[in-house]
Amino acid sequence: MKVVCSFSLLVRAALWLAGVALVSGLALGHPGGPAPVAPPVSAGTAP
Repeated sequence: MKVVCSFSLLVRAALWLAGVALVSGLALGHPGGPAPVAPPVSAGTAP
């Protein structure tokens, strides 16, 4: 049970870090890879 819990936490942390890295990369304007898909969204949310 503890192994499953820790694995879930690791997955959550990895996804969170990936999200933070993607958002920070878009904010800085550096194309990282999935960047071409995200700019239209940020451009639509930021007037």
